[in-house]
Amino acid sequence: MRVDRTVRDGIGERLVRAGIAATVGIAVAAFLAAPAAGQQDTTRYPTVHPRGQLQTDVAFYQEDRNPLSNGVEARRARLAAAGELSSRSDYLVEVDFADDQLNVRDAWLRYRIARELWLQAGNFKEPFTLENLTHALWISFLERSLPVLAFAPQRHLGAALRIHRAPVAATAGIFAQEVGTPRGPTLQGSQAYGVAGRVAVAPLADSARVLHLGLDLRWRKPDFVQGDSQVVRFRSLSETHVDQITLYDTGAVDSATSYAQVVAEAAAVRGPLSLQGEYVRTRVARRAGGDPAFAGGYVFLSVIPTGESRAYDPVNAEFTGVSRARRHTGVLELLLRYSWLDLNDAGLTGGSGHDWTGGVSWYPGRNERLMLEYVLTHHDLLATGDGAFAGGDEFHVFQFRVQLDF
Repeated sequence: MRVDRTVRDGIGERLVRAGIAATVGIAVAAFLAAPAAGQQDTTRYPTVHPRGQLQTDVAFYQEDRNPLSNGVEARRARLAAAGELSSRSDYLVEVDFADDQLNVRDAWLRYRIARELWLQAGNFKEPFTLENLTHALWISFLERSLPVLAFAPQRHLGAALRIHRAPVAATAGIFAQEVGTPRGPTLQGSQAYGVAGRVAVAPLADSARVLHLGLDLRWRKPDFVQGDSQVVRFRSLSETHVDQITLYDTGAVDSATSYAQVVAEAAAVRGPLSLQGEYVRTRVARRAGGDPAFAGGYVFLSVIPTGESRAYDPVNAEFTGVSRARRHTGVLELLLRYSWLDLNDAGLTGGSGHDWTGGVSWYPGRNERLMLEYVLTHHDLLATGDGAFAGGDEFHVFQFRVQLDF
């Protein structure tokens, strides 16, 4: 028997919402039961550990075809509280004050079901791309690469299970929308939702040698953008944020019903040398007009002449900055990245192009970092920001960051 698309989508949405509610219920019930399992623990719960970070950026642009504005910005200004609610549960709440606005970032509760199995619920990042999951304090460059900026999701409300059994770490979850996302008055039963999963293998994961391979899968219904409209749209900055010019932009993809994404991850560390790369592919399902496929990727090289290594967390399959400095002068890191993005397919002209980025990072201490970068951009004639700018732009960027955290 054939089921109408609208009916089928409505059933799927109700199932996903029910799944999220059930998972959150399990997390709450497990948390309430936790004290009995930890009665011998002498720690006084809950614990609270304040955190904070400030990133101040300066950028100078050598213009080509579009006017660009040199300037200074507070890229991130965040305060957070993390801690343990019991011997088997922890939490994180983080807000960002940058751009004179208050935005909720992470707000989640996590419960350890078993020694190697965790359940997480709240507002957090979907398990998608190595670079996106790397914390903003520890990403190697000032901005993430073109394909990650275009395709990686923001934090969403949802629930996920994570398991680690060396050398494998895996996460899978179901997700709704961001905190504060408006819902259209006539589509209140059709909030966007999706599922995502990530599997990473690290057969080498010690202090000076890492081999990381990963595969990510994601499927999602359209998100709300304005009013009653559900829209699939992909766009990206050109790896600089001060001016915030968005030349890559597909605009609203007409008749889109869903989209599916796949990511291949790879990274290797041998002492002071590190190589990392990812390939991202996105296919949009449409009722009419063909199903466009967009793609992008990056690869970067890191060299640390002072002898330290990039630090890796095998439990979460993520990088966590660099190892502790060997000398009082701190850690010096040299970086080179190539990234590319193609948003042209099936009659859609979001633009394509690539960037070269060279950078230097200096870590004078564990809580300070200075970053200097030069970015050379190339955009094809279709990279017009959905008609807002001149295509074929090739501008240069000199940018600098001062980063402090506690």
